Formats: sequence, structure tokens, C-alpha cells
Amino acid sequence: MILILALLMLFCGGVANAQIVSPMLAPANPGVGATSLPSGAPPQVVGYSAANTGESETVGGDFTFARTGPNAYTATITKINGTAVGALATLNAGTGLTATATTLSLTAPVTVGLGGTGTTTAPTTGGQVLVAQSVSAYGAVTMTGDCSITSAGAITCPKINGVTPGGTCSGGQFVNVISASGVPTCATPAITGVPSGTAPQMVGYTAGGVAESETVSGGAGSCSFTRTGANAYQMVCTTYAPTASPTFTGTVTAATTNVTQLTASTGVTVSAGGTLTGPDGGIWTNSGINDGTIKATTQFTFPDLATYTTAGLNNSKAIGIGQVVGGDPLDITNNQAAATQITILNGNATGTTGLLLENGTNLGNLFLNGSGSSNANTLVLSGGQGVFIVANNSQQIQFHSGATNLGYFATNGFHLVNPLEIASGGTGTATAPTVGQALVATSTSAYAPTTLATTNLSDVSGITAWTPVLYGLTTAGSMTSSNSGIAYRIGRLVYVSFVVYISAIASQPAGQMAISGLPLAVSPTQSQSDACVLTGWTNISLPTNYTFVGLKDGGASSTILQFYVSGNNNSIAALNGPINNGFYVLGSCTYITG
Repeated sequence: MILILALLMLFCGGVANAQIVSPMLAPANPGVGATSLPSGAPPQVVGYSAANTGESETVGGDFTFARTGPNAYTATITKINGTAVGALATLNAGTGLTATATTLSLTAPVTVGLGGTGTTTAPTTGGQVLVAQSVSAYGAVTMTGDCSITSAGAITCPKINGVTPGGTCSGGQFVNVISASGVPTCATPAITGVPSGTAPQMVGYTAGGVAESETVSGGAGSCSFTRTGANAYQMVCTTYAPTASPTFTGTVTAATTNVTQLTASTGVTVSAGGTLTGPDGGIWTNSGINDGTIKATTQFTFPDLATYTTAGLNNSKAIGIGQVVGGDPLDITNNQAAATQITILNGNATGTTGLLLENGTNLGNLFLNGSGSSNANTLVLSGGQGVFIVANNSQQIQFHSGATNLGYFATNGFHLVNPLEIASGGTGTATAPTVGQALVATSTSAYAPTTLATTNLSDVSGITAWTPVLYGLTTAGSMTSSNSGIAYRIGRLVYVSFVVYISAIASQPAGQMAISGLPLAVSPTQSQSDACVLTGWTNISLPTNYTFVGLKDGGASSTILQFYVSGNNNSIAALNGPINNGFYVLGSCTYITG
């Protein structure tokens, strides 16, 4: 009995409204009373028609339920806000595109061949420019070179290939050659005057190429020139006359006429019941021509006033091929289980073949209408030697999705209406540059046309000479030497090489030996970070147990290099004077300036 009470307390709780769940009834709503599940069938769910009144509900609208097994329903979304979900996943992705079930995206990166940059790598810092890394990709790089840049953003190149361009010519000279470095070569032209003469003569040349005055006369028609006014000559041919072409006008009426050739300016009329027999045997009666052909030297005129001349059919109102004339100027109909096509051929290899659709200043439209297959309304352009799409008179070739213009070709290339993002290989901007500007990253998502400045690019200087001087830090000494060196700067990095040779010593140096004259001072915050190498040295007396000679900079903001020695199990020490005659060192250093 106690066990039964404990179980009741465990499952039902100790409150007055505790209920025992019945396998046949729904759990009671505390304080409301017992109720039963409403009748229903899968895939319905239980809901309420009013407060605490249950009923079976069928889910509809944008998704539906399906019972897939015990205790399992599956929801299927068929619409979004009442609009059926499209099957984007079945759309064929074109070149440079990637399709998922719901999204059509540009394939990153967009290749150079499709007008992109071939890369999705964002610039690492502001001030970089896009430079082709290969025939298929650009990259954001920091520009280097011989040019200098002002803080206002202008890039200035004072030299071309190491030569300062420019120059002037003296009076009476002109430039006849400009070198690859922009330096002009001047020359004095040889000028001869116009030969003497009078109207209506003109200037000609002798067989030797010498200018002379010429008189035009004679020849067929006895032609000559006459001056009729300022800047005006008139040709007159006194004995020329056009060949006469006699004509006959009037009416000729004959019961029977047999002629070899009959030509009339307005027409030939045959009376009703009469016949006209042609040379080919064809007989023309009031019912038409029989067993012969119709030939005309000049033209035929048809009932719609169209004419057929040697140039072809002119001014025909309409033509029906395969059917009677309809409402269009040209109606072509065919009924066959094969493709119906219009073939336009040009047998001349130097000519072209085309189809012109024109409506004055409005659009010339080509409409494709069809149904009954998956390829209905599909335009296929196929050419064994390529396909050319041409818009004349500097017009655009546009690409639309509905009424929205997505992009177009113009005379200056392909244009997107919205700028192509960097993630797709674009620049993220549609701002046009001015002459001389470059694309510079203003963020990790966009470039902007920018006039380049020193803040955009690293400082670079070419190879320059410097003179190393050997001396002692305590006493400089007096020595005869043959010294030389070169230097090169890339940004804050400085490379120097040098050779020092002492051929005579008047007074010995004292203290630590050093080389002065560095072209740029060592950085005040990056001293002792240099890398120096002696590739050769002779006639240097080393202290006992020291076998190696080295160099390092003289410290923050210094312009000197100091000599040191080292050896096995010995600490680094200064190389002090005095020195030997014939002292020689050859080496190089790389250090940081600025």
C-alpha cells in the first residue's frame, strides 16, 4: 500500500489537480478539464479553433507536411511569400559563372579574357596598383622604378632610360628625330621658292623632280584651264561634243508588224484579240504568254507598280513565298520535318553576307518566337571562322535582363553598369580616371583612380658612387689610398659595396679602424641590423688567436662602418691601428636607413 502511494506521488505530484495519463485520452489541461484528441489523418496536425478547443489542421500556403514514418513529419517549402520557388539549380552556368540551387554567381576570379583581373587576392596595403603578373592574371604590387613622386600624388619621371628628356631648337630649325629617351635632334630645312608663272598655269615637276610652271592645253577635246576667280580654275574643252542618240516619239499603228527589234519609250499596246509573238516562239495573247519567256532590256513594271530592272526587283509591296501575300512585306512558309532556313550566299570571296534590320532612328528588332521544345526562343550564333557582332555608327551592344541593362560594348570596350567587385576579379569602382592616374587600393574591397604620390610608392634610387675613407676613431692618420664604392637604395634598404687599398702611410691611425662616407645614415631605430661581408682582405695584422675580420655599422644615425676581429673561443674585439702598408679590403653591406 505504501509502495502504491509512493508511485502515485512520483508520477502524479502532490497537488490536488494531478492527473494520471490515460492511454485513450489526451492529458488533461490543469484547471480546464479532460479533453480528447480530435479526429484527423496524416499529414494533419492538432490545433485550436477557439480557446481550449482542439481540431485537426491541414498545413498549406508556402510549405506542406508529409508523414515519412513513425513520429516523423517532413516540411517541404514550395513557395516564398506565395511565389513559387524557381529551379535555379537547373540553369546552365555559362563561362565565368557558378550555379547552386538558389544562386547564380560569378566564378572567382573573373579571367582576363572575360574582362576581369584573374585574381581574387586583395591588396595588402593602400597605395598598391594592379600589374599583369602573367598573360592570365593581374596582381596588386608596390610600384618601383626611377621616377620620383610628390606628396600631392603626382608621379614625375625626370629621366627615360637614364637620360633627361627634352631640349629646344634654335631659330629656323625644326625637330626631325626624337630619341627613345625623348631628346630631340634639330635640323635646318632646305627651302626653295615657288617657280615663276602666270594664270592659268600650275606648278608641276620636271623629270628630275625640279618644280616648274606648267601650261595645260591640247589633247582630245583641245582642253585648257581658265582662272575664274580667287582660288578657282575652270577646264574648257572647245572641240568636245557628246555622241548623238536619236530618239523617236509618237504613235505607230499597224495591223501586222514584223520587226527585228521594237523599242518604245512609254510602251507597246496590242489590241484585244491580237497576239505578240516573240523571237523565242512564245505567243502573248490577252490571256497571257504561252510557251515562251519574257525578256526586257530596261525594266518590267508590275500591277503594284513594282519594277524589275537590271538592278533587281524594286518597290514591290509584298512577296509571298510558299503562301499568298500576308500582312508583312515578306512571308515565307514551309511545312517539313526539318529545319526551315533562309540561306544568303555571296560567291565573291572578298565580299560579305549579312542581314540588315533597320527602322530609321528606332530599333531594328530580331524576334525569336517558338514553343514545343526546351530550346524554344534560343538564339544560336555559329560561325566556322568566328562570330562577329557589330554595332555601326559608334552605337552600343547591350545585354539586358528584362528591362535592366546589365552591361554593354561600346567603341572603347566592355562596360558593366555596376562595378565588378574585387572578390570577382574586378576593381570595385566605376569612377573614370584622368590621364596619368593609376588604380590604387582605398580599402580591401575597392580600388580608386589616384594620382600617385610618395605615400603610395617606395623610394627607389639607382646605382650611385660613393667614396669610402679608412681612418682611426682616436687618431685619423694620414694615408695614401685608392678607394671606390657604389650604392643602391630600395625603400629604406640600402646596399653598398666598397674597395679600400692603402699604398702609403704618412702617419699611423690610432684606435678602432673604421670606414666613413656612407651615402645614407643608418636608421636611428634599426642600427646593428646590417649584414656586412668582406669578400677579400690582405696585409692586416690580427691579434693572437684571432682569425677573422668583420664590419658592422657605427650605431644609430651614423654614416660609418667599424672593423672588428674574432676567433675561436675569443669574444669579438675592435680592430685597432696601427695598420700595415698595403692594407686592402673588398666587401659589401646591407643596412636600413630612415
